[in-house]
Amino acid sequence: MALSVGLWIFLVIDALVLLFSVFSNALVIYCVIKHPKLRSVTHVLICNLALSDILLAGFVMPQKLHDLSHEEDFFEGDILCKMVNFCPVLVITSSIYTLVAVSFERRRAIIDSNRAKVTFSSLYKIIPLIWLFGLLVSVPTLLEYAVNTVTLELENNATKSILSCGSQHMTPLYSLINASFVVLISYVVPMALMFKNYIDLAMYLSKKIKQMANSRQNTRNSSIYIERYKSKDKVVKLLVVVAVIFAVSWLPFFIMLLYAKITRNDASSDATGFSNLFIIALASFSTAYNVILYVIYNPSFSRAIKDTIACRTVRVSPLGQPDDNIDKTDYGGNVSQFARTNSTKF
Repeated sequence: MALSVGLWIFLVIDALVLLFSVFSNALVIYCVIKHPKLRSVTHVLICNLALSDILLAGFVMPQKLHDLSHEEDFFEGDILCKMVNFCPVLVITSSIYTLVAVSFERRRAIIDSNRAKVTFSSLYKIIPLIWLFGLLVSVPTLLEYAVNTVTLELENNATKSILSCGSQHMTPLYSLINASFVVLISYVVPMALMFKNYIDLAMYLSKKIKQMANSRQNTRNSSIYIERYKSKDKVVKLLVVVAVIFAVSWLPFFIMLLYAKITRNDASSDATGFSNLFIIALASFSTAYNVILYVIYNPSFSRAIKDTIACRTVRVSPLGQPDDNIDKTDYGGNVSQFARTNSTKF
């Protein structure tokens, strides 16, 4: 099948986005490993999110692009057929629950600061559990998909048999229940938990900033506390933007997943149709936007990434900050030693 010019342009642009995603997310992981000031609990979870994006951009999405360019020919085989449908559910579930874990960690650090801190040893249990949970959620999808022989009706009452990767061998009820389960567990529930945490955080920080701004006593300490809360508020806003874009990027995927199981008409029937291309474009974008946001909203992360690309060594001052443009927040978005040594314990 000859590809149209428009489809070629789409394939090239999408491939470039995926290449950028793999490179940039690998760079995020490298920066966190290389720079000690970036090794916070939140950033380790962000590394887990980056790993998910690498798997999605490096394995799953290229297969989707292959299917676009070979719409009438199926060469993958049964194992790859299962994997290209199983892996998105696994990776998306792991990604979204990583974001949920970040939201709970931020809530603990800001609202429930009296509770025990999440340690790196705890992360060695939390991250594997996230992937294990994603695996369990994905198992029904692994069983659902297989290579089937589909007969197409052509003109003059002619027919043509082709291989198709789908769930035709399963009952419609199984497919519908599995789709509903995935949408609920991998999207609706975690999104509700995550945005509840961020709404509570936004209200708490807003209240604290107003209280400190209106305080007429301890002016010096109040100013320090306001800066601390504003610093935390900036980090929360960054994480909210990441979560919102993630939610918007994957909403069409989950809607179409449920729609396909209800109508028994998935995207494979029109691989180059607008809806399928739109979902693929959003999915590819979802793997690449995080790094851009880190560079824009997190000066320390931006500095580490730029220094890594330029092969420069980050010079650290006695306070643990890069010598240039010292600010009052460390790489984790928390108040630096500079601020702590000029304030009372909070």
